[in-house]
Amino acid sequence: MTCLTFLTSGCAARLAQFGATPDAAAPYQEVASYYGYVAPGTQPDETRQNRKTYYVYVWLPSGVPELGVRVVSPTKDLPQAEGQMFRQTDYTGNADGKEFFDPAVLLERCTTINNPREIGQTCAAWSRLGENDDSNELPDQPSGRKTNALLRVTSNNADANHALMRGLYRVGLSDAKRGEVNGTYLLQLGTPVQLSGIAIGRTLDEVRQLAR
Repeated sequence: MTCLTFLTSGCAARLAQFGATPDAAAPYQEVASYYGYVAPGTQPDETRQNRKTYYVYVWLPSGVPELGVRVVSPTKDLPQAEGQMFRQTDYTGNADGKEFFDPAVLLERCTTINNPREIGQTCAAWSRLGENDDSNELPDQPSGRKTNALLRVTSNNADANHALMRGLYRVGLSDAKRGEVNGTYLLQLGTPVQLSGIAIGRTLDEVRQLAR
């Protein structure tokens, strides 16, 4: 994926290539992007640690040794990402909005669903794989602070609950400070191996229709 550039306060800032190391000397071979939007007053999927949390669901068609997750808000001046791309239905009509939130992200895997036909069934258990609030690797938000979020998770094949295997995942999005999530965001997933068939959506039904 080529570097992305966007403008803040009239000055160019750089969203570097996404890789397994901060300097992206070896960028991820596969990067999938999801453009989302949370409207004011949207009911959260869950409240966790007093934070309103909204889930974005992900289907991984095969296991990977590492999974990177990064979230940038807002998307107003972001050039379009390359590679696999997904958009929330109501994102386009709100893409130019100035509202943003301070992303806090967590990554979880469903330990009981590993077949696309099972997506939509109740997940019996979610395994927590990682979380992040602020990252110095990402550009400043309009507030001037480096409060966008990034995490990298490495597969632990010795522990089935923490292995990045084929299956259903979810990324939890919340606001680290205010608790209210409002605005556009770009969620990117990166892997060090090529990965065809990844599916990303705000609902399980969206992911079920795309998964294979």
